[in-house]
Amino acid sequence: MARFGGFMACMLALIAGLALVPAVQIKSSSLPVPSNIELILQPAPVALEKESPRISDEVLVVEQFYRILKIGDGGVDPKYVKQKLYFHRDWMRIDDFADEQATLPAETFFIDFKARKIYDEDNLSREIHVVTFEERREKIAQNIKDVQRDLKNMDDGPQRKKFLRLSYALLDQKRNYAQFVPPAKTPVAGVACQVTEIFALDEPYKISCRIALHPDIELPCDYAEVLYLLKILGPGLREYLCRPPPLFHRLPMDLDLDLAVGGRLQFRVWKVERVRLNRLDPGLAKPPAFQTTPQTAPPKSR
Repeated sequence: MARFGGFMACMLALIAGLALVPAVQIKSSSLPVPSNIELILQPAPVALEKESPRISDEVLVVEQFYRILKIGDGGVDPKYVKQKLYFHRDWMRIDDFADEQATLPAETFFIDFKARKIYDEDNLSREIHVVTFEERREKIAQNIKDVQRDLKNMDDGPQRKKFLRLSYALLDQKRNYAQFVPPAKTPVAGVACQVTEIFALDEPYKISCRIALHPDIELPCDYAEVLYLLKILGPGLREYLCRPPPLFHRLPMDLDLDLAVGGRLQFRVWKVERVRLNRLDPGLAKPPAFQTTPQTAPPKSR
């Protein structure tokens, strides 16, 4: 199987053997931060064209810095990665860069909303995995069944408790979520953003998701569904975020949430541009052209 970089590597860890350890609530201020991160997260102006182009010609280009948190015996083990995202009504592209100095992405995800396919492109091995939306949903459903079966077969003890906490965000189909909106807004990239904190009623002290939304910029796609298909959101949180009015109809400028396969994901936007499609490299709007390797869909249960 091709290497999965960035957040996808962490997302597959649960099914691959519990490489990640339980997700816990962590305050951002308690995390070890490299000295050069502050340079990246300094407020930057959001560049928007004065005359908004036709929606079919418009691409929202977002640059953000994100980190995956693994909690192990040695403490917090964060991984820092730079991303560049392209939002269009027909497609979405995510370029993962190994570090802030990199000019070429190490991995690219291309989501084709018309063909309903996800392309995962490893730019080092030049291999691509392709999966349809339906195949990915079946895979997620099968993962949930596998985790539930494993939990049922485990004896009570530390190992089961650890596994249960690790799969907490994945097994949230029947969880009731609520939200709290602090009165003060949070400045992100020079923009005052409204914060929403989402928590489960069975654990109100634990914030499952904290979002700071841009006040004006709307997304051309269902971002919550995209994050679910990329195995970031659990099915229950995805459903809650899609309820009207959907929280992700505007651009998340700052996000902190439990991953569906354990751990914690945090990102912060530092640059936003709205540009016409014809001003971008034409290759950015097309699925990868390397030799593709379809992913095998899980067998359908009888």
